[in-house]
Amino acid sequence: MTSSRAIGPVGILILLLLLALLLVPPTTWPAGIPNAIWAPDPKEDVGPLYGIAGVDPNDVWAVGRTVSEPHKAVIAHWDGRQWSVAERLSVIPRNHVLKDIVALAKDDVWAVGSYESGLEWTGDSVLPPPARTPLIVHWDGTSWEVIPVRIAGDGHGQLEAISATKDGHLWAVGSVLLRWDGSSWEEMAMPRGKDGYPNFYQDIAAVSDSNAWVVGFGAIMHWDGTTWEQTPDAPGSPSSMPPRLQAIEVISDNDVWVAGQFQYPGGYARTSFLVLHWDGANWESFTSQSGLDASPMPDLLTTGCYGLGFCSLWNFAARSPNDIWLVGDAGWYPLVAHWDGTQWQTDQCPVGDPDRLYEATGDKMPSGDPGPLYDVAILGPSQVWAAGSRTFTEDQRRVEYGYVHSVLHGPCPPPKPTPTYPPTATLDTRPWPTLPPPEQTAYPTVPAGPGTMVLPIPTFAAP
Repeated sequence: MTSSRAIGPVGILILLLLLALLLVPPTTWPAGIPNAIWAPDPKEDVGPLYGIAGVDPNDVWAVGRTVSEPHKAVIAHWDGRQWSVAERLSVIPRNHVLKDIVALAKDDVWAVGSYESGLEWTGDSVLPPPARTPLIVHWDGTSWEVIPVRIAGDGHGQLEAISATKDGHLWAVGSVLLRWDGSSWEEMAMPRGKDGYPNFYQDIAAVSDSNAWVVGFGAIMHWDGTTWEQTPDAPGSPSSMPPRLQAIEVISDNDVWVAGQFQYPGGYARTSFLVLHWDGANWESFTSQSGLDASPMPDLLTTGCYGLGFCSLWNFAARSPNDIWLVGDAGWYPLVAHWDGTQWQTDQCPVGDPDRLYEATGDKMPSGDPGPLYDVAILGPSQVWAAGSRTFTEDQRRVEYGYVHSVLHGPCPPPKPTPTYPPTATLDTRPWPTLPPPEQTAYPTVPAGPGTMVLPIPTFAAP
């Protein structure tokens, strides 16, 4: 005989609680006030993260490299609940890194970078740096796959950036230029400026197959579907060194932003941020050439980086013409600037002050100092995320470990006021009493000529 027991009220309550736990949606970072910083423990071997992208706040990817050498490309993923390292590429034998990423859909994500090929650096002999070969990987919703690409000549090259058109075609650039037509990658002729340079580009913005832009060392090039043409000369740097252009964002044909850094005359020790805008006919500089006043660019972007080391602006992300984000490196501190349609502001967190950054979020890094932000992504209607590195000093050298942070909307909270303490005693403001001059003692005059004179010991009157 089989016996059965009815589930009592306590059992029903337990079942309801279990069901509720299963139905809880993934937690996301609240808009405006994030409550999560992903700063993986150094033991996880996650180095600087150079790219970040996602289709929504619950499906975000970040790419970079390991800290340990030989470097392996790192791919990290946020699933709405937590960050995890999804992949450390091991199918490629030599040092490799991923520098940029673009997400077209949950099952269509691309990342680009490079790996070493040819000569190996032995460290004990004078050899050229190792040659590099383009690296392209693709996520199909299940796994990451290395996509082969053929490069003319010796097959060498590097990829620094990738961009997608509205119809899903992809462009990638670095020391080579590639285009994906939906079925294969095709190498295209590299654009050359009027002086024959650069032979390396840092960023690309592809609007369509007949409208693309690239920026590099001193040149801004535009593709019209047939040829590459250099845009009219943009305001450069006050030195003979061309500006280093790192990022480009195309809002429309008459609304294009470019950013990077330039060097002041007299050496590499001082650099300054450079922000340019194209209105369809001319370039306008939003950065002072003297490093002083350049309204409407805020002081932090115009005073240069003297004493702060290397400074640069690395990447844009735009939601609209009046809502553009820009991240960079303020001398090994994170920098975020925002364009509201009228002016650039750097009072958004983080602005380079670690105490204010983590005071604002309520979080603390487990260790390390916040460092450069290399990429920024807009996720949904209200969230902006940035990826970069935090730094440690190991064996008297600076080492970068990765981190991801959500950017606050609105200004940072004001710094905590310096506490004031009431006086512990009343200050006596009465004037000092006037003291009589001391009594003077006259000394005898020493006569001229030879001989010995005994001088009396002077006496002083008692006060």
